[in-house]
Amino acid sequence: MINRNHTSVWIPFIARFITNNQTSLFLFVACLTSIMGWLAWQNTFDYDLRSLLGGETSAFLENERCIELFGPDDDIYIASEIEGLGSAAFSKALTIREAIADIAGISHVFDAASIMGITSRQKLDWLNERPKVFKRQLSEFRLNKSAHGFLVGKHEKSQVTVVRTEALSNLEKHELVRAIRKNLKERIPDIPCFMSGFPVFSERHLYHSIRGNRQFLLISPIFAFFISWLMFRSISLSIAILISIFLPVIWTHGLYAALGFRISLYSSLLSPIILFVGLSLAVQFIARYKIVFYSISSGEIITRKTQSTILEQTLADALVPGFFCSLTTILGFLSQVFSTIPGVRAFGIFSSCGCACSFISVFFLLPGLFQLFPSIHSAKKRTNSSSDFINDSGFDFGHFAGRFLARLSFPPGAVIIFILSISLLLSLGMTRLTYGSDPMEELPENDLAMEGFRFFRKNFDIGERQISLIAKSSGTPFESAEGMALLKRMEKTLASDPAVLSVIGPGHILAEVYSGFLGGSSETRMTNGDVNRAIRFAESRAESWIGSFLNIPFHDRARFIVGIRYADSPRVIETATRLEKLVESNSSGDMIATATGRMLLSSIIEKEAMDMEIGSFMSSLFGILCVIAIGFRNFRLFFVAAIPNVLPILCILGFMGWLNKSLDLVTAMIPCICMGIIVDDTIHLIYETQKFEEKGYGWRRNRVAVMLRIGWASLSTSLILVAGLGILCLSDFKPIRDLGIYSALTIGFAPIFDLFFTPALLAITASKAMSEKKPPEK
Repeated sequence: MINRNHTSVWIPFIARFITNNQTSLFLFVACLTSIMGWLAWQNTFDYDLRSLLGGETSAFLENERCIELFGPDDDIYIASEIEGLGSAAFSKALTIREAIADIAGISHVFDAASIMGITSRQKLDWLNERPKVFKRQLSEFRLNKSAHGFLVGKHEKSQVTVVRTEALSNLEKHELVRAIRKNLKERIPDIPCFMSGFPVFSERHLYHSIRGNRQFLLISPIFAFFISWLMFRSISLSIAILISIFLPVIWTHGLYAALGFRISLYSSLLSPIILFVGLSLAVQFIARYKIVFYSISSGEIITRKTQSTILEQTLADALVPGFFCSLTTILGFLSQVFSTIPGVRAFGIFSSCGCACSFISVFFLLPGLFQLFPSIHSAKKRTNSSSDFINDSGFDFGHFAGRFLARLSFPPGAVIIFILSISLLLSLGMTRLTYGSDPMEELPENDLAMEGFRFFRKNFDIGERQISLIAKSSGTPFESAEGMALLKRMEKTLASDPAVLSVIGPGHILAEVYSGFLGGSSETRMTNGDVNRAIRFAESRAESWIGSFLNIPFHDRARFIVGIRYADSPRVIETATRLEKLVESNSSGDMIATATGRMLLSSIIEKEAMDMEIGSFMSSLFGILCVIAIGFRNFRLFFVAAIPNVLPILCILGFMGWLNKSLDLVTAMIPCICMGIIVDDTIHLIYETQKFEEKGYGWRRNRVAVMLRIGWASLSTSLILVAGLGILCLSDFKPIRDLGIYSALTIGFAPIFDLFFTPALLAITASKAMSEKKPPEK
């Protein structure tokens, strides 16, 4: 069991140091906070996708190879409504092109007008003056199904302008997106434009990341102060608590910046988590502090000597369980170091550092802060003064909650059977869990990018969820007639897969160019000369368009853009693998294909990270159980502490399964994070139970004594963490919002197990042990 005698030597020294060296302590803390605060203030957001998601995998290398062959794939799409494909539509396309012409970072711009050869107002006027030529060229363009379907929407009610970027960093791409949006709004306010594409979505993700970070950093301390005041009804005490739990947030963010880490979506989670883990530690500390305070205080102002005595007894009672609770929480977060995502690893490391800082601040700085607020210690026991350490309002809550929990007792066997039955029912839902996320659904419904996404989904047949297949022929060059025939056959083969919505490739594009502009039929067998003329003609009209599918002038690689039906990572990876095999098997070995693209890359990273979360949870569970085993050194207590803390994790995962929710990069962290948190109250309950078992209390009397002593604190800390993680529900990101909801529910389940299931297990397993105890003390 936890040996309280081990702390008897150095706890008096700590108490005297805190009491006698307050000026030095506060000066050191002020200097440290100033330095770390300045470093945190200077930090900026991380725009590098590779550094956030991990860039050493073969998938990243293949994606970069694709970019080298076919140019940057981060196209920006600008869509607008039209009333039929005619002169007005082409004039609108020219207007959009002119509005963004002077923006740096744009490589090419092409649209239906550029495919038609309309590159200027003069060319459009020239065609308007020759209606027969205009009509013939328009008919030829409509025959080009690939270009027509890609650049013109259903029933010719919309059109799209494709903006091909230069080789830009992520920050430069985001600035380019903002510049395009600004120019369109200022220069053509009467033309509604809808933007889409990977740079647009990543820019909106960054916007909401910055907004969420500021939102959490502002709301969390306000909410923490309100909860403190609501519990203790003391402004002085609430201020002292807020200072002691907010400083670790500053220290952690400062350390985060000092070690070269940049702010990201994951780092925005640090503030609320560190604050409310610290607040729960503070409540447990104050719960014991007030017991000692009222047992020693005689009503007068507390002297320095008395304060040292109170602090020494409080630390002797609270430091050991507080240390083990902090250690298990740290291990829960630290398990994220096994993640394959650098951003998640950094979150795990620094959330652990933040929890360690919270422990130090609560147990060493908070007692010193009491001296700065004399009103905290100026009240008599049981007065109605608003300056009470914990006045009657706050005290009554603890008293009422403790008495209520003490009286709410059921037969241990019935409690265990009931809770195990509910847990089994909920856990069955785990068989319904799915994995992966749809990036299109992570943004708010009213976001600018989502408006564009809905417009494209409504007006275009091209699948918005796309992967790329890079094909290489073993011998036949793609600029030959045989090579073009092979490409056309592969496009039909790919389109036959049930998971595929659309396929765009060079075979049909060049066949349609040949049919529309050089005469003949797309079904006519093309000669080598026909293929070369079609390639040259396509280059002259839209070099960037055909360059997206053929690596001109080498013609040894071809690219298929495949729109697929699904977005969850397992099915995306499965589809990509199947399409690679499909190409090879249907080309008799003449062609091999490699899948790549942003969507596949994200899916591979997501799946690897979620698979790794299983290992992270097992390491977290193993580490926490080791801490419990070392701390209690008793198999019975080890068993009692382990079971009630695994069941809430299984319950919440099953609950998510019954609701048909899927795990993603963020929500997959819930088991590891919550495992380290929910075990805290169990440690406190078992620690207190040990003390009364040593006195020979029976299980009923033991339970009543424990509930009266710290039952209200255990309930309060759980509710505090539920409220703290509930702040994440304010996020605009669906994964972060889900993390807040299901983490809060997990921690909300935990008190049921801690306050009912754990005492029931202790009661049932204590029968033999209690028979060997001495008679109860009178």
